[in-house]
Amino acid sequence: MMYPKRLLVTALCILNILGYGAYPVPVSAQTDAPAVSVVTQSSETARLRRNGWKGFSQLSTGAAVQFGDLIDPKGGTVRVLCADLTERTITRPGPLPCPRERGVLVQSGLSLAGWQRGQSEDVTIPFLITPRATDVLTTHPLIWWNTTIDAEGYRITVRGDGLNWSTDIDDPAQNQLEYPDDAPPLKRGQTYTVVVSELIRHKVGHSSTEEDAPGMSFRVLGNAEAEIIRENADRLTNRLREAETRDMVLAFYYQQVGMKAEAVRLLMGLTGDLLMPADTSKLPAPKSAVLYLRLGDLCLETGIDLYASVAYAKALEIATSAGDVETQALAATGLAMLSPDADKRTAYIEQALTSWEKIGATSRLEELKKEFQLP
Repeated sequence: MMYPKRLLVTALCILNILGYGAYPVPVSAQTDAPAVSVVTQSSETARLRRNGWKGFSQLSTGAAVQFGDLIDPKGGTVRVLCADLTERTITRPGPLPCPRERGVLVQSGLSLAGWQRGQSEDVTIPFLITPRATDVLTTHPLIWWNTTIDAEGYRITVRGDGLNWSTDIDDPAQNQLEYPDDAPPLKRGQTYTVVVSELIRHKVGHSSTEEDAPGMSFRVLGNAEAEIIRENADRLTNRLREAETRDMVLAFYYQQVGMKAEAVRLLMGLTGDLLMPADTSKLPAPKSAVLYLRLGDLCLETGIDLYASVAYAKALEIATSAGDVETQALAATGLAMLSPDADKRTAYIEQALTSWEKIGATSRLEELKKEFQLP
């Protein structure tokens, strides 16, 4: 059986780290996916200057940093989880003190190019939130969909090679279902598609198929692939004690190995459902702007544009308040990509350009101009 290159390389890295053998990682793989460290603790004063920047941006918890980046704690303490899963504490200005060699954490390679997209989700249909365009570890994935005003219930259908299973849900407020034990088993290595339909007076109404979006299927990972990912996830969990930081880092890892559904689930466990009213009786601690930025990227990547827009807007709000100029630029770019309004799109682009210019990120400035075909 052939496995994706990213999983094969990860497996070799794990064997090296755990001492199970001296398996060299191919140089091409190291080049394709540079080692990445993740900030697990920061402060309001900590600053970051990436390689090629002329100025500093505020450093947020959850930010990915690489070899060549300069970190200035400004009297505080910064902690990073290096790509090889060692932790480093930074108390003085200096370059990232992590090994340059590739480890478990690598650059995910998310590209937002080709941003011209179709029509965003229609909230009047029960569009699928997850699993879509993703790999999943379990044969009992969590199915999550958008509830609609007129629905009296929902019909959930899972289809694949030799499988056409469905069940009806009577509660119109229910929007999640774990694929049950008594349903026909999903097979590892196989691809499946979920369809969610409204039930109105026991008849089928709107369906998630009306979204007409490509790449809606999910694949259940094979046993060997799943074992590699579980082992890495366990190691990350054991390294990180604070729940929010742990889930942010796990989501970063799951995104890099194609498990976008699990990454979305973890991040929304921290943010709550972005389309549901916030529970004002519970006042959560302020979240990192990077948390919402990463959720926005994941939603954009999987085609959940409505959620992506809300996540980017929240990231921009928090980043602006915190002085995180880099996240301001990235969130504004995401909003520009998703905005159907030409004037708003222009305003977001200008905001992103101004942010990159502020910290002297010339290469990012030129990339953005090229992306939006600006002079």
